Amino acid sequence: MSVLFTMHVYLFTIGTVIGSYLLVAAKRTPLLASIFGRSSCLFCKRKLGSVDLVPILSYVCLSGKCRTCKNKIPIIYPLTEFVCGVLFLTASLLIGARPQLAIALFLISLLILVTLTDIMRMVIPNDVLIVFAIPLLTLRFIFVPIELNGYLLGAGLLLLIILICASIKNQLGGGDVKLFILLAIVVGIKPLLYIIALSSLLALLYVLHSLLAKKIKKDTHIPFAPFISIAALIVYFTIHVV
Repeated sequence: MSVLFTMHVYLFTIGTVIGSYLLVAAKRTPLLASIFGRSSCLFCKRKLGSVDLVPILSYVCLSGKCRTCKNKIPIIYPLTEFVCGVLFLTASLLIGARPQLAIALFLISLLILVTLTDIMRMVIPNDVLIVFAIPLLTLRFIFVPIELNGYLLGAGLLLLIILICASIKNQLGGGDVKLFILLAIVVGIKPLLYIIALSSLLALLYVLHSLLAKKIKKDTHIPFAPFISIAALIVYFTIHVV
């Protein structure tokens, strides 16, 4: 068994564990509450044991039901674990054992968490952005040197454009703007422009489809972080393919 294959399997497994934690963190506020509190059943409130917390496998072995009260466990739990595991594996396959892999794993975790918080609570918490900004920016400046003057000028102009668009449309939330700023520093100005364009297109297609299917109304607010996250992952992974 090769070292690379072992690394891929390990990262997929770690990804499922982190995905499970991120879902719990998304439901708890403030974020630090998720570090110290034990997980419990949503229905009977029984504290979950180790055998109940094995990502994906516990859900399968329990047939998707609580061991005690037999209520169905929401499918979002194994789905989040699986998606996070697959994304960690994808990053491992595309980037390999390089320092940039650490940036990718932190970025994936951030995007999954803000997607969940925006869907569940229509907010991108500041503490989430701060907690992830510290390692992301540190790793970015250590392993991917940049031309600081031109970079800051481009970031400043981009921020001005984002703020103007937000004030005109009144649709872009403060959390979305902060997420865009963080992405600008992590992935670069040019990739961010692609992310903005792609996320806007994805959101537009979703809204049009939902309006035609009469699932939402014209004045319905939708979370934008999921579209930003999908676009960011597509663009980021594309960079490492080409």
